[in-house]
Amino acid sequence: MRQTRRRSLFRIRAVQLLQTSLLVLVFGVALMAAGMFAAIEYTAQPDFCRTCHNMEPFYQSWKKSSHSKVPCIECHYEPGAVETLDGKFKALSQLAKYATRTQGTKPWAEVSDDSCMRSGCHYTRLLEGPIRFGKVKYDHGPHLLENTKGHRLQCTTCHSQVLQIEHFSVSKNLCFTCHFMDESKSGFRNASDCLKCHVPPKEAIPVDGKPFLHSDYTNRGVQCRECHDPASKGAGQVRRERCPSCHGEVEYLERYEETVFLHQSHVTDHKVECFECHDDIQHGLLPLESPVKSSEGCGSCHVTPHDANQMLYAGTGAVGVEDRPSRMFQTRIVCQACHTGRSQPKAGMKKKHGTEGSSHIPTSVVAAAGEVDCFHCHDVKFEGMLPRWQGSVEGVLAELLPALEALGQKLPDSEDHPARQLYLEAKQNVDLVVLDGSKGAHNVSYALDALRVSAERIAEASKLLDPEAPAVPVGKFPLSFKSDCASGCHLGVEETKKVEFRNGEVFPHRRHLVEGKLDCASCHSTEEHGQPAFPRSQCGNCHHQPAEGSGQEIQCATCHATQAGMIAGELQDLKGEPSIMAESVSCDGCHGEAPEIVRPTGETCIDCHEDGYEEFLAEWRSNTAELQERLRKKLFEAEDDALPADLIQRAKQVLQWTEQDGSKGVHNADFVEEMLTEALRKLK
Repeated sequence: MRQTRRRSLFRIRAVQLLQTSLLVLVFGVALMAAGMFAAIEYTAQPDFCRTCHNMEPFYQSWKKSSHSKVPCIECHYEPGAVETLDGKFKALSQLAKYATRTQGTKPWAEVSDDSCMRSGCHYTRLLEGPIRFGKVKYDHGPHLLENTKGHRLQCTTCHSQVLQIEHFSVSKNLCFTCHFMDESKSGFRNASDCLKCHVPPKEAIPVDGKPFLHSDYTNRGVQCRECHDPASKGAGQVRRERCPSCHGEVEYLERYEETVFLHQSHVTDHKVECFECHDDIQHGLLPLESPVKSSEGCGSCHVTPHDANQMLYAGTGAVGVEDRPSRMFQTRIVCQACHTGRSQPKAGMKKKHGTEGSSHIPTSVVAAAGEVDCFHCHDVKFEGMLPRWQGSVEGVLAELLPALEALGQKLPDSEDHPARQLYLEAKQNVDLVVLDGSKGAHNVSYALDALRVSAERIAEASKLLDPEAPAVPVGKFPLSFKSDCASGCHLGVEETKKVEFRNGEVFPHRRHLVEGKLDCASCHSTEEHGQPAFPRSQCGNCHHQPAEGSGQEIQCATCHATQAGMIAGELQDLKGEPSIMAESVSCDGCHGEAPEIVRPTGETCIDCHEDGYEEFLAEWRSNTAELQERLRKKLFEAEDDALPADLIQRAKQVLQWTEQDGSKGVHNADFVEEMLTEALRKLK
């Protein structure tokens, strides 16, 4: 009985102990689970990542990035439970390496496309179509979906962290590595086609302080590469010596030439930065580089024709002339943009001017350039510009070369004589222009300035050798102006450019540019090429007051010759009675004093005449308008009447004069009526 009771008591205690143990075990497991969950949750926070000091820069760049609200594991762990466990294991391995100090100096991780394109993130990116990346258009679809010769890209191929300060950003240089490599090596077809990425700028681009509008050229079919070539610098090659920095296995190093395998292994299968292997490629508006004289062959001692071409184009190499590149050089227009062969080619033996007698210099066959190439970009309105440039330079050289040769024959034997240095400087500039061979086309204003300095040196040296000798004629130069307008494209504008206003008056460029010493920009807009900077009515701001310090009175007839002739009753061979105002009233008597010039009204007449005189004004104007209209109608009918051409021409001239006068007969009513009536009579 007692033994049975003991057994029962033992069983009870055993059950109680088992229950307690189970309770402790369950509590312990729960506590451990809670601890593990807390540890997992804590280690999943971005703040935990920075506990390793080498992760601090990456943490800071993430914090400033557009992903700052996205936890690290959302990208670095692929979607799915198994993938998360795999990510945790890799993270613990990295933590162990950090604790044991066996990690590298640069942490390395791979982010899969699945992480980027998970729901709620960038899963629609491939469907969005082109987006803007800086100044270019970009489409994710072709880059991530197409597979060209093994070039299958990942998101992280472009969105990498080349610099610690830019988390998951895109470097433009990565684009250039693919798009500007040799097509045979990159595998991309037409990857460097400009319009795949770029849209020609609509706004004006400043070039050396002057606006350049792309549409002026693209609208005429000028291609990007006709001007912007080369647009890249560097080949992006992969140097064999870089491979051992990552690989030591011979079997890997021997696969250096297997481009498809290398991209599959490094780009598609693993995240290896492009610049770990490729050299950098630059793209864009590359810096202007001054030409350097050839250092091989003849160029080691002499300036070669090609050197002279480059130097004149870049506006350098002449003595006593400030460097001034051609505007085409500043806009990066390449040689082949003009040397297209559209003009007749020049080949074989080409005669060149020589400063010590004529010589024949053999030249290789080159693509010729001519006026037709100017039209391709600038339209036919530039007709005559190139011949005018070349004619100006040829005319100067025709006199300058004999003068330089004559000076050389007079030089004394002494190497130290100051005239010799002047001669050598003059010769250097002449040789540059002659050897260039373009007759100024490469940079006409710089070429003429170089020859102008040569002329000055020749004159100075000749005076040193013989102070009593007469001045040596050394070239007929076009006028030099402050702006590039009249010294470049519009060379000789003071002589050749004729602008006729609607009333038939011709604008005198010479009078304004030479006598008035004005600059082109004084009257023309620099923003809208060739357009007036102000309305014609504002010309009076200058012309209706004497030039400062001149002490001269305003001469109205200088600009208003037709009006002056009308008042005097004399226009070319037509003569009549002078107006009653010719002797007694000056222009300002009716039009007011400068600069407040007015157009007289009937009330103006009453200032000098009795009331009612204004009716004469209305009568003169009405009568003149009626006769003008009758003459216009008669001239229209005269085309079918087979009248003599001289009669028709005279009638047109009379009509033009009365219209140019602008007073509708007020300046000389009798003379106007006589001219119009006579013209009508002869046309009957």
